Amino acid sequence: MKRILLLTLVMISGLFLAQSGDLDTTFNVADSGNGYGDGANGNISQSIKLSDGKILLVGNFTTYNGSTANRIVRINPNGTIDNTFSSGTGFDAYVYSADVQSDGKILVGGNFTKYNNTTVYRLARLNADGTLDSTFTGSGTGPNNIVSGLTILPSGKIIIYGSFTLYNDDYTAIKIARLNSDGSFDSSFKADPGAGISNSGINKVLYDATNNNYIVGGSFTGFNGATGVSIKNLVKLDDSGNVITSFNTGTGFNSTVSMIEMQSDGKFLVGGAFTSYNGTTVQNLVRLNTDGTLDSSFNNSNTTTGGVYTLKIVGTDIYVGGNFTTFSGASVNRFAKLSANGVLDSTFNNGQAGASGSVLNIIPNTDGSFYLLGSFATYNDFVNQYFTHINNDGSVDSSYNLSTGADSTVNAITVQPDKKIIVAGNMSTFNGIPTGRLTRLNNDGSLDSTFITGTGANGTLNSIALQSDEKILVGGTFTKYNGTSVTNLIRVDKDGMLDTGFSTTGTGFNNGIMALAVQNDGKILAGGNFTAYGSTSINRFVRLNENGTIDNSFAIGTGANSGSVAAVTVQQDGKILLAGSFTSFNGKTAKVIRLNTDGSLDTSFTGGAANFLVNTIALQPDGKIIIGGNFTTINGITSTRVARLNADGTTDTSFIASPTASIVDAAVLSLALQADGKIILGGSFTKYNSTSSNRLMRLNADGSLDTNFSVGSVGANNTINIVTLDSDGKALIGGLFTNYKGLGKNRIARILTSDSTLSVMDEGKNSTMLYPNPFIDSLYLNSQKDIKTVQIFDVSGKLLQQSNKKVLELSNLSAGVYFISIMTADNKVEMKKVIKK
Repeated sequence: MKRILLLTLVMISGLFLAQSGDLDTTFNVADSGNGYGDGANGNISQSIKLSDGKILLVGNFTTYNGSTANRIVRINPNGTIDNTFSSGTGFDAYVYSADVQSDGKILVGGNFTKYNNTTVYRLARLNADGTLDSTFTGSGTGPNNIVSGLTILPSGKIIIYGSFTLYNDDYTAIKIARLNSDGSFDSSFKADPGAGISNSGINKVLYDATNNNYIVGGSFTGFNGATGVSIKNLVKLDDSGNVITSFNTGTGFNSTVSMIEMQSDGKFLVGGAFTSYNGTTVQNLVRLNTDGTLDSSFNNSNTTTGGVYTLKIVGTDIYVGGNFTTFSGASVNRFAKLSANGVLDSTFNNGQAGASGSVLNIIPNTDGSFYLLGSFATYNDFVNQYFTHINNDGSVDSSYNLSTGADSTVNAITVQPDKKIIVAGNMSTFNGIPTGRLTRLNNDGSLDSTFITGTGANGTLNSIALQSDEKILVGGTFTKYNGTSVTNLIRVDKDGMLDTGFSTTGTGFNNGIMALAVQNDGKILAGGNFTAYGSTSINRFVRLNENGTIDNSFAIGTGANSGSVAAVTVQQDGKILLAGSFTSFNGKTAKVIRLNTDGSLDTSFTGGAANFLVNTIALQPDGKIIIGGNFTTINGITSTRVARLNADGTTDTSFIASPTASIVDAAVLSLALQADGKIILGGSFTKYNSTSSNRLMRLNADGSLDTNFSVGSVGANNTINIVTLDSDGKALIGGLFTNYKGLGKNRIARILTSDSTLSVMDEGKNSTMLYPNPFIDSLYLNSQKDIKTVQIFDVSGKLLQQSNKKVLELSNLSAGVYFISIMTADNKVEMKKVIKK
């Protein structure tokens, strides 16, 4: 009972202490934030599966799942960090290679000079718990340049290779050396690629335990000065480092060998970036016999449109990773399965997107699944940066290293009339559930399970807009939605499924959609960096009919001459405001322009000439226009990244942030206008003048900084791409951030905009009536309480006008559906739906 009372008191005190600018902690309480589930934030060069099933990762990352992990981390089989591995401050530079001794100790090579603040020179040995092994003392000053690879031999000795030329300042070691188990130089191994070796050096050393020799691949044209035998990019050495001349590769490979993998019968696979071997045309993958001749039983005629970087033999199957996008004519992105004789298995990950970047290492598991690592950001359109778990059929394991919140960038947020929240961006999961870059949340931030997107979009989503029938327009840079071929613009039904009644013309847009808006008549405005729609040339802005066809009555002339249209908003009179990175539109030099309802330039709008891009627009009820971007002047007047224009486009010099030295120090990407005229800005900025305000701030109606809206000294820890207000007046923010004011939130959060949390009355107990409904010109409010603010919104959530009167004159509105937000004097908010005839 005491614990319940204490919890209640804590919750109550939290409500009373909440201030404007604070995080709304009731939103998506399941989100741990802080990058949990993100994996590594940089390249992983090698992974090793340990005997207990844990995995060691090394590379050039500095965090894993949001926690500091400088270039080395050990993770549990489920992808979470193993906190028992004590790497301290880790390595100070790139780690390229690692191997594990039989006693669990770890050899690490790279370009580093320190580990956990202790000096080590490009080669170190760690204990199994991650602490530095001080008994590995023979290395002294170590290699004088990068160690790119290493292999621990059964004897305990160590082969290292890379771009070094000296070891311990005393021993000449040209790109390859053998060390004793304590790190001292083994002078009995005298391999020397010699002057013929290229800058790429040695890429792989494979130890053949059966014959006690080494197969070496890379980019070289000689080795140890051997004569009487041609050596090109592949050579076999004996235990002393001498060339084995009986291994005759003829003219060898015509370009780089990257990987060698030996079979149990002594034959070995070779992968790289070559197109011939000993005069025979091959491409990037071959199998050789033990004497170096081509194995004719293997399909050496495979072709790939990119290099082969890694190989793994599992039973009779061969798995291939690299940077290829086709394999033997089939579309295969960077990871493939072959039969024992080299024939592609077309059923493996059939028709899926595969890896978006190079696959550098493959780790098989006993259950037939795999770990893959590389430079990819996605696998099968799931965000899996640099490391992922793959099922035995090649599909992605979406349950691996589950994230909370959004697992990647949020670019767009729109609130429906029922308070549900539509979110779009580059995220493949939300709270660990696949979303396909488009999802809908309940008002409390939890996932709305009734919104089904299937596999969703296969590329980034930038913009969303609501229609009056609750269908949703979605724009971005993508070619598929839930497996259906589409191009950059779709409409989905309110359940998330593709609306097949909306048909983009021909091949659709030839480039991305950045901004969308819906007119009161249902016609659709789309801006972006496209220059064609189907076979029709149309420069960066277009109006479509409700079915997706071009509205030919809307004539924009030459349109935007370059860059993109990044923002679109419709005025109450039907005129259209555009902004972006273009330098002129239909011949007018400006980055903000206004069009008449027929698409022609509104010549009464005389300003809008910014010196750099404008990202966002908000329209005030009085017709004035707030703009944000990365500009420093507007209409020739100093205006650093935020400004207000008069209705005719001229600069409003009464807005403090425009004509004076008031400075937002980096780009404003989004802004939202509150009912009281205050303006919330989101972006990449960190200051307003000298006042810290990391990526979120609020301005008063005159443009001065609102110091009552506090983001603290921390604010958001990364960029905010979108700010929008919900029906309670709270601010929803989305972007790249994983923490706000010291509290974890992965890329979407809700922010309080009032010191007292607004409560919304239960619909059945509303004390305000609106009549008549439907109405023609006037709407009357009957309330038992004093009215503080009345706001009128269209179905897309755009504020049209506001008042504090109980009689609303709305003759200027077009026929359609509208939403009325009524705030009473006690800060309670009601939302009403009305229809104008």
